[in-house]
Amino acid sequence: MLQAHGGRDPIADYWRGELSLRQLRVMVEHLPPDSAAHRAAAGHDWQVREYLLAQAVDQLAALFELTRAAHFDPQKFTAPTLVERPGDKAAAAAAAAKHQKTTDLLMAMVANAKP
Repeated sequence: MLQAHGGRDPIADYWRGELSLRQLRVMVEHLPPDSAAHRAAAGHDWQVREYLLAQAVDQLAALFELTRAAHFDPQKFTAPTLVERPGDKAAAAAAAAKHQKTTDLLMAMVANAKP
């Protein structure tokens, strides 16, 4: 919390009476997303950049598999495994289902493509 507020110690200011409880609450609510408070509330250390990197890895794996299927045998296509993400298992299952639906759609397009 010290780094987010420019070296100022809001908790010490509160105990000295220089800061009201409301002001302290507002400071805590507006901490940056990569703060320890947000990581503790989320239950993991992943930030936006990790999610974006995992998504990029998933997309590259899908493109690799689609390219391989398009140039070789489409019948041997295997859907790539997604990078495991922390958090809600239901959300991960929904993302996997969406990924599989997209993969199936793209494979249908590859199968129907005429050279």
